[in-house]
Amino acid sequence: MIRSILTQLWNCRKANFSVLLELLLVFGLVWYITDFLFVYAFNLGIPNHRDMRHTWQVNIDLLQPDHPEYRAEENEPQALYDNYHRILRILQDYPGVEAVGMASNRAAPGSGNYRGRHVYSTDDTTRHVDVQEMDIYPGTDYFRVFRHTRDNGAGPVSVNDFDWTGVQRPVVVSRSVAEALFPGENAVGKQMVANPSATDMAVTIAGVVDDTKRFDYLRPRHVVYSAIQQMDSWGIQMWRFYAVTAIRSDASLPDSRFAEDFSEAMTGDLRAGNFFFNELVPYEKMAADTSDRFGVTSTLNIRVYLMAFFLLNILLCITGTFWYRVNVRRSEIGLRKAMGATNASVRSMFILEGLCLLSLAAPVAMCIELQFVGAGLIDTFGKNWGADTDKVYLIDRAALRFAITNGITWAILAAVILAAISIPARRAVALPSSEALRTN
Repeated sequence: MIRSILTQLWNCRKANFSVLLELLLVFGLVWYITDFLFVYAFNLGIPNHRDMRHTWQVNIDLLQPDHPEYRAEENEPQALYDNYHRILRILQDYPGVEAVGMASNRAAPGSGNYRGRHVYSTDDTTRHVDVQEMDIYPGTDYFRVFRHTRDNGAGPVSVNDFDWTGVQRPVVVSRSVAEALFPGENAVGKQMVANPSATDMAVTIAGVVDDTKRFDYLRPRHVVYSAIQQMDSWGIQMWRFYAVTAIRSDASLPDSRFAEDFSEAMTGDLRAGNFFFNELVPYEKMAADTSDRFGVTSTLNIRVYLMAFFLLNILLCITGTFWYRVNVRRSEIGLRKAMGATNASVRSMFILEGLCLLSLAAPVAMCIELQFVGAGLIDTFGKNWGADTDKVYLIDRAALRFAITNGITWAILAAVILAAISIPARRAVALPSSEALRTN
């Protein structure tokens, strides 16, 4: 049957040439988008060992001197310190709040804020990595707010699990940092430094937590969590610019209800000196807004819309082509049915013709795609500039990724072709053989 179909395709080669060209073009374009979406989806599937659900940023501000309720004495360093910690206690005591964490804005997940640095192992300075540095205040529980874990998600982590006072400049590192700088060793108690010649500025690893990602659609990163040891006068003054206060609400409470009740209560209760409650922002919304701001959402939408357009285009092309074929081959169809061909076999003949055209176009399209891959023009969500972990994922294996994404592309287009041929094929088998044989 395949030989008969190939013969038929050759006999109609002039009519098939335009279809092959369109399949060739659409195959390459759909593959490009499929590769992008495949890497995006794969990265989403990589575990991110923190949980942003039911987490909120409590935006707190300071009254300005021109405000009628502003009090100058409340802007003294000690008053600022006392009032801010009073606010933390109010938040911790609020019903429905599971945990409160204070950190620099660089540690706000999904915010897009970032500070990177290079660190070296003091045991062996040939071992070094780029890290994302986050500052957290051990007087609160940042890790519990975002439900960080340890040992590949085996257990939850709390700031209180680590010794922040008994070691020199304590930090907590992600597992990837510990493995890269101290392979095969227990990293707790080890030291690392930003400048190998300045060992007096070394920091000490107080603990190890699981890897996290800057954004869900990227890979895990090397991260160092540094301790804000005290909220001194400078720290309090700079708080309003660089620090954030995060809370986790009880999962049993609907987010909308919690946000409404919390905002209503804190508008009056969250006042301490010149501090006042401004707004409550969910971190999931913040992450979505950052994706919009960075153009990720629009890029994703554009590719999805383009794929839908290309698939619709090929659907209409194949439908029109095979509708025409049914009309010009009515006598052939009638003859086949008169000789005992079943409706299923006639339908299969048209479907196989479409799949054969796709299979002829696919190898040529893949050869063209290889030129783009070799030239490095395929830029999707792969490794970032340096702070990613060194782990090798499936998407790093170029040949396997190329084969998988082309296989997915073939399957997508095959499904479209099956849908496109189904209407003309149904018309072909519905035609009585006696009527078809009279057609000439």
